[in-house]
Amino acid sequence: MRNIAIIVLILLILNSCRTLPKRGDGNVFTVNKSSTGATLRADIYGKIIEKNDRYGLGAANIELISIKNSYVQTSDKGGNFKFQNIPSGKYLIRTEYVGLFSFRDSITVGVTEKVELVIELGSGY
Repeated sequence: MRNIAIIVLILLILNSCRTLPKRGDGNVFTVNKSSTGATLRADIYGKIIEKNDRYGLGAANIELISIKNSYVQTSDKGGNFKFQNIPSGKYLIRTEYVGLFSFRDSITVGVTEKVELVIELGSGY
């Protein structure tokens, strides 16, 4: 029974990554990767900003969800966030901020990578 639940969860995550909305939602997503070579895990850091005025969005929620793991952070008052020692793999990224569009996309993270994300949330106005 547990194996069936795991398989259903995997299929749901993979399906949600496949059918994510395109950037017509007012959001912009930028990814920069570099290799550290010093660790078998990755660091993911970045900033969540308001698309038009370009200011950092403090207290925005950001989640990384994979088949095996789930991580949650809240951005600081400048919109900055950091996930350290994340296992390599494919992750669904979900970001929400009250009054702006929510954001969903996927990213594949390799070992020894430093990944910088810039997520620009729009309001649709």
